[in-house]
Amino acid sequence: ASEGRESERRACARVAGAAGELEGEFIARTKTAIAYRQTRFEMNLCSSHAMHRPVSTQLLAEQIRASLKKHTDPVYLKQLERLVPGVRSVGVKVPKLKTIAAELHKTHKDLTDADAWALLAHFAKGTVRDELLAGIFLIARRRKSLPSVPWADIERWLDAVDNWETCDQLAMNIIAPRV
Repeated sequence: ASEGRESERRACARVAGAAGELEGEFIARTKTAIAYRQTRFEMNLCSSHAMHRPVSTQLLAEQIRASLKKHTDPVYLKQLERLVPGVRSVGVKVPKLKTIAAELHKTHKDLTDADAWALLAHFAKGTVRDELLAGIFLIARRRKSLPSVPWADIERWLDAVDNWETCDQLAMNIIAPRV
């Protein structure tokens, strides 16, 4: 009888040992999986269910300004200054501004509506025509979200309007679809 109990005790110990090993292996795999997911999240490679990381408004503004600088047309700038006295511009034509906005829209899939609105608010502080129009055209590319543009933001953008062209583009591309 004691041999049977001893044998049973050893069998229980082996089972417990095996269970402990399995538990240890399970814990190790779980920790590895958690670390892997955390790394993916930190690298912002998770699927669309991942928490949004705000896009840097300053970084986007610098990218747009660099693009504007590359596409400056001095002849057009002189013409624009003659037509719109006092305009602050670097001299980029509207079709090129729309192309710049389209490229930004394509390359920054992580850009949220709020990011785009913040970018236009950033440009509104400087009141440079080309920057304002690029921001307006970027928001206009987000047609589905136009009805949700906050009126408070639109009012702030209106404060930056200092010429008919910016007024018309803001009205046609953002305000009209909003109403």
